[in-house]
Amino acid sequence: MTVDDAKYHLHVEMRVLGHITTDVEDMRLLRTRNIGRDFFYFKAAADDLCTTQALFDFAVGYYRDNDRLLSREALITELNKRGGTLKEGSEGARMVALLTKCQAMTLDKDSFPALLDKLREDVLLRVLGNVSTLIAQNAKTPSKTFEAAYNYLSTARIDLSGESSPTQIFNLATGMGDMSKEYFDRKLHPEKYMGLEVGWGPLDKATKGFKKSTLVLVIGEVGKGKSTILLNWAAEVNNGGKNIIFFSFEMPMWQVKARWVAREMRIPYSGFMHAELSEDEEDRLHRFYEDEMGGDVMFDKLQNKSRGYFIVVDQPDDTSPAFVEQMVKQCNSLYGPCDAIFADYLNNMKVDGISRNAQWWEHTGLAAAGLRRIARIHDLVAFSAQQINREGLKYARSQMKDENDYASIIIRPEHIEGWKAVINESDSVIGFIPDDDIGRSAMHIQKIKGRDWTCEPFSMRFLPEMCLVEDQSDPFEMHQALFADNKTMSILADLDSFSVDDS
Repeated sequence: MTVDDAKYHLHVEMRVLGHITTDVEDMRLLRTRNIGRDFFYFKAAADDLCTTQALFDFAVGYYRDNDRLLSREALITELNKRGGTLKEGSEGARMVALLTKCQAMTLDKDSFPALLDKLREDVLLRVLGNVSTLIAQNAKTPSKTFEAAYNYLSTARIDLSGESSPTQIFNLATGMGDMSKEYFDRKLHPEKYMGLEVGWGPLDKATKGFKKSTLVLVIGEVGKGKSTILLNWAAEVNNGGKNIIFFSFEMPMWQVKARWVAREMRIPYSGFMHAELSEDEEDRLHRFYEDEMGGDVMFDKLQNKSRGYFIVVDQPDDTSPAFVEQMVKQCNSLYGPCDAIFADYLNNMKVDGISRNAQWWEHTGLAAAGLRRIARIHDLVAFSAQQINREGLKYARSQMKDENDYASIIIRPEHIEGWKAVINESDSVIGFIPDDDIGRSAMHIQKIKGRDWTCEPFSMRFLPEMCLVEDQSDPFEMHQALFADNKTMSILADLDSFSVDDS
C-alpha cells in the first residue's frame, strides 16, 4: 500500500468512526454488516497502537453496554475508569483527539452504506497483498506456500468477507487409520469429547453434552417456560466455565437479570422483581453481594463456578442472524471465544434480505438456518426455542381431556411452528409440557429429534416462581450447601403461595 493509499484508508476509517459515534442508526447498520475491529488497521510508522482500532473497540463496547453512543466526555470517563493517562502523546490522549476529529468531519448519512463497502474492499485488498508477499517469501517451497496461503485466505474469508466457512472434506478411503486413533482416544479420554452439559441429568447422560456446530431447540406452548429453560441451560453451561451470549429478543434486561438472581439464590422472582422480598431474603441478598468482610462464602462458591463470561443482549432493534453473528465476533475479539449462544426465541427473529411480504414461517426457517450456520462457522452450540402450533395445542388438549396425564402428551414434529424448515435445520429438538396441578410443579421432557442420541421421556422439578428447572433426584443438594436456612426451605416446600408469571 502506497503512502497515498494509506492516507485514504485512514480517511475512510475516520469517517466510519464519525458516523457510528454520532448517528445511532449508522451504529446499528454497522453491527449488522459483519464489520469488526480487523477492518481498522491504519497505524503510523512510529505508533505502537492502532488508534482507530482502539477507538472502534471503545465505541462499539460503550454502545453495547450503555445503549448510547460514545461521546468525547464518555471516552474520557471510560479511560479514567480503566486507569488510562490523558497526558499529551499518550494512547488515551490520542484516542480523545482522534474522536474529536472524527466527529468534526462533514458526514453524509446516505453515503454510509457505500463507505462500509469501501472499508471492506480496502481490507480485502490488503489481504490479497499479504498473500502476494507470503508467496514471494516462500517461493522455493511451493507446496508449503500453497498450504499457508490457502489457510490464510480461508481464515480471512470467515473473519472479513461475511461468507460461510469452507466446506470440510474427508477421504474415507485413506483416513481409516485416523478414525481408529480417534476411537481409542475417545475411549481413553472421554472428557476431551464431552459437549456442553445443561444440568439436566438424563439429557446430559444421553447426549454426553451437546456438541459444537449444532443447533438445539426447545419446543413448548406459549408462556409455559421456554425462556425459563433457556436461561437455566445458559446458567448451567456458564457455571461449567463456558462463555455465553444470551440474546433476549423478548424480555427486558431487568427481567433477565431478576430471573437469573432468583434462580441462583433460590428466592422468589416476583418478590425480587417488585422489591417485595422478606427481611430474611433481603438480608441474604445483601450478604450475597455486599459482604463487608471481603467475600461471602456463598457468593464465592457460586462465582468460582463461573469462570466464563455471561453476556446478555437486551431487546435489540435488529434481531437477524447477521446481528447475532456480529455480536459473536465482537465478544470473541473483546472477551474470548464464545462457547454457546442462546436466542430467545425463533419467532422473534427477522431475517435481512427477504421480501417485506414474506410470511412469518419464512423468517423462522431462515432464522434457524442462520443460527446453525453461526454454530458451524464459530464452533459453538446455538440454542433457541419455538412454540407449538395450533394443531399441536388442539392435539395436546384432546389428550388431556381423554387421559388427564401430562406425562403422556406427545409433541410431534408437525406441531412445531414452521416445522419443516425448523426441524430440518435443527440437530436436537426437545419438547416440554409443564404440569403444576398435582401438588408439586413438574416439567415433562421428551426427545423430538436427536441426530446422534436417544432418550426416554423423563420429568424435571419445575419451580416457576424461582425460575428454576432441576433434576428430580436430590433437588435441594446445591441449595442446602449454599443457603442452609429454614426460610428458603419453607419457600421451596410451599410453592402454592406464589403467583406464576413465566414467559
